[in-house]
Amino acid sequence: MISKLSAAKRDPLHRNAFFLMLNQAALGLTGYIYWFIAARHAAPAFVSSSLAALGIIGLLGTAVTLGLPSTLMRFWSAVPSPTALLAKALSFVAGAGLALSGLWLLLGHIGLPRSSPSVIVFLAALAIPIAGVGTVSTFALIARQQASRVLLKDSIATLAKFALLLLFIATIGLSTKNIVTSSLAALITAAALATILALRPTKPRTTNATPPSSSALLRFSLGNHIAALVASAPPFVFPAILVAILGPTKAAFVTIPLMIVTALTVIPQSISNSLLTESSRDQTKLPHLIWRSVKSIYILAIPAVAVVFVAAPYILHAFGPGYASGSTCLRFMTLAILVMAANYVSDTVLLAHTKTKAYMVVNILGTIAVVGATVVGATHSVSATGIGWAAGQSIYLLLSVIALFATRITSKDHSSLAPQAPPRMHKTGTSPQSST
Repeated sequence: MISKLSAAKRDPLHRNAFFLMLNQAALGLTGYIYWFIAARHAAPAFVSSSLAALGIIGLLGTAVTLGLPSTLMRFWSAVPSPTALLAKALSFVAGAGLALSGLWLLLGHIGLPRSSPSVIVFLAALAIPIAGVGTVSTFALIARQQASRVLLKDSIATLAKFALLLLFIATIGLSTKNIVTSSLAALITAAALATILALRPTKPRTTNATPPSSSALLRFSLGNHIAALVASAPPFVFPAILVAILGPTKAAFVTIPLMIVTALTVIPQSISNSLLTESSRDQTKLPHLIWRSVKSIYILAIPAVAVVFVAAPYILHAFGPGYASGSTCLRFMTLAILVMAANYVSDTVLLAHTKTKAYMVVNILGTIAVVGATVVGATHSVSATGIGWAAGQSIYLLLSVIALFATRITSKDHSSLAPQAPPRMHKTGTSPQSST
């Protein structure tokens, strides 16, 4: 056992995945505690409204990343000066974030209720470029195989968020404005630390790979961006959609299960990100890496799903009276994790093989299926919302399987991805979305 643990520690695939999972597990646990405290000290309407505002921030923050997170992971080992590439990426993201914030304000802060306090609108606009810069810098740390530093910066940011939350509770009480403010403090802290750590100089490297041109990187990023933006939309927009369909109180009985399930995706998300990073360093090992990743994902996911499925009523009851009515919703969403894990891996395989058209078709149609099925369920009941979510993820998996067979990915494709060969510049997507 000790020898296996030592071997895993030396293995970059498992080492990076371990720190990413540890980080996401810590974020999930502290997020649970955070919203548990918020739910105990604020009305359900404040909770759902806060989640809706934070969802819009997350969606627009993703929109300004311009597909650069996966570009950094894919080409970090192929360029002589990766930190120079990162600096350019951050400047583009910051500019795009400021432009999108201004446009969003001019259009009447779409996604937030018209009656939203001006301070909430201002905080959301401020958070958009910060979220984009923080996301790109975080993925740069993953590309540098420094996932332990991702854990460090997020831990410090979480402390800042809790400090403000408890301060508000002890002084003026909780409202949507105060919840969003404490979350924004964490966002700023995490983004600043990630950027400082990611921009630390690296030794100039020599590589056998042909460095990609600027136009090639741009094509890769833009294609990546389109697929990723579509794919990542559901978890950000669902809170606002659910508030509109179910009302603020019932929406809270769905958004909390959604938050719990999103935390569970730490397992396939972390291992898939590590898979993409390691395969880009030596893609001739991709078949072996895929097999190891699949085994690792399900060894960890199955017990986690079983625990949440059984304990669903007790977990939700801890949030307060009424939340347990979302138990059936949570159970169906939890079972869908086993399907979503396969979606993560299939998306990563398509991305590694630069199967651009297939990746984009799967992401667009799959996202439509997830959103559509979930919305149909929400029009019936809270429980049916969870059933719709699971059905949508199953359709996504079916599309993924069709795409893998249709693109005829074989062992010959892996040999063509050797690192010394100039990469074919297809438009591809970023980190798999099914994680929503």
